[in-house]
Amino acid sequence: MKRVFATGYSQTAGYLVPYINFIRPLPAATLDNGKPVYDGYLIGDGDGLPISINQCSAPLNPGNPRFLIQPRPEPVISIGTQTLLVPGVFARREDSDSPTDRYRRYEVPGASHLNKRGMVFFPSAADVARTGVLQPPPACTEVSTYGLTDFPLEYFMNGAFANLDAWVRYGTVPPKTPLIKMKNVPGIPFPVPELDQYGNAVGGVHVPYIQVPISTYYTRSTATDPRDTLYCSLSGYKVPLKKEALTQLYPTHDTYVKKVKESIEALLKERLIIQDDGLKIIKEAEQTAVP
Repeated sequence: MKRVFATGYSQTAGYLVPYINFIRPLPAATLDNGKPVYDGYLIGDGDGLPISINQCSAPLNPGNPRFLIQPRPEPVISIGTQTLLVPGVFARREDSDSPTDRYRRYEVPGASHLNKRGMVFFPSAADVARTGVLQPPPACTEVSTYGLTDFPLEYFMNGAFANLDAWVRYGTVPPKTPLIKMKNVPGIPFPVPELDQYGNAVGGVHVPYIQVPISTYYTRSTATDPRDTLYCSLSGYKVPLKKEALTQLYPTHDTYVKKVKESIEALLKERLIIQDDGLKIIKEAEQTAVP
């Protein structure tokens, strides 16, 4: 039997929240047989964004209860990056397995809203120039030094979609994970992620890049030009750990690879990634010069 899913990332994902909350319950949003148009929803890093479907209305402020995804019988899985966790924290709600409220939220520590792999879908500078828009490419201070992060959020999006599909088709309940730990800091109006000794966020999905660290992941950068503030605030980078720290953590290369494999085995057992992506992460570890 065919299934239809609604999914989106960033702003597109943000539009799914008002759809789920306010359009989905309308009689006009059902098929002729009375069933909903969509069998499930996957929201990619967007349920904390102040998106309004009425362009004439005032924008919603963070914390507005309309950000919260309302109970629906169709499964909803939301996956968030560390970048948008500050506004996204207002979108947090309890996981549920109720037949009338099937919901999961996964938060991925170290993941940025924009990453190197995702940029292949952006138009090149040459293509932009052909449109007649004369604007230099965005310049971010830290990204210019370290490069745009290569954290593969897509692996965990794939895992979330596989869980959504299984939930819809077979009723297979997806795993639950802890949320990223947050703390209040004087002078900052919103809670911020709690960091471990390597500068990485604590909690969330147990990803190998954090559980078996070789870098510190920063999920926002600063703009050298004010016009690039938004872009840079969504762009992360990583700073490799010092050689001394790597040697202490992993006396040999085999030690490092073994720990990565153990982390992947746990993720596969918990059904948080698919096998092909797990093998890619292991191959990447085998080819990385650590320590």
